[in-house]
Amino acid sequence: MHLLKKILLSYFLILLSAFAFSQSNTEEINQKLLTGKWKSTDDRNCVIIVSDSIREYYKKVQTGIYSYSIKENRLIEISPQGEIYEYEITGLSTKNLTLMYLQRGNLLNFKRNKCCR
Repeated sequence: MHLLKKILLSYFLILLSAFAFSQSNTEEINQKLLTGKWKSTDDRNCVIIVSDSIREYYKKVQTGIYSYSIKENRLIEISPQGEIYEYEITGLSTKNLTLMYLQRGNLLNFKRNKCCR
């Protein structure tokens, strides 16, 4: 019985260290890949443009401009009034962007606008 406890404890420690290692090696978000013009797949009137800031448009009218930072897989937007919006970047490719709005947990899906990259 004592040997079984040692084996189980060793197994647990190996799993724990593997988990910690995988968490510390998360992929960094590629800033160049994020940069560009993105159109919402849920609402065709919604467009965001990511450059040195994030500009949001609805029906071609600018509705917001935000400074932002990226930490690991998190996108943090800051409005001119100091409001903070935090998103998890759950998907990013040359064609698609998926953000999870962390305050609500809803997903925002975008396709890259082919004219701008």
